[in-house]
Amino acid sequence: MDGPTVKLKPPSECAAARWIHHPPATRYIVHHIQPQTAGGKSVPDNQTTLCDNCHYTVHMLLWSLARKLPPTAKGTRAQRKLAQQGYDACVLAGTTLKIPNEG
Repeated sequence: MDGPTVKLKPPSECAAARWIHHPPATRYIVHHIQPQTAGGKSVPDNQTTLCDNCHYTVHMLLWSLARKLPPTAKGTRAQRKLAQQGYDACVLAGTTLKIPNEG
């Protein structure tokens, strides 16, 4: 995957939120920037740690990009950046139609 590397945060930190979550995040997930179903690999360059809320939003934004639909939420700059990185990787791989609707 080309482009800047997103560093994997510790399992208790969210890469898309630079603030303290209110209410506090209860779960953190290893997110695949290019979804596995769309050819993404389970390697550090394609992974980042997100809280549940940010994970949901990134997937919703990614789905909107893939289907050329207006997003139902704006998302933060970091969330939009992660969704765009995933979309760009899928475009390069020719797998945008395999992006799952997880949002």
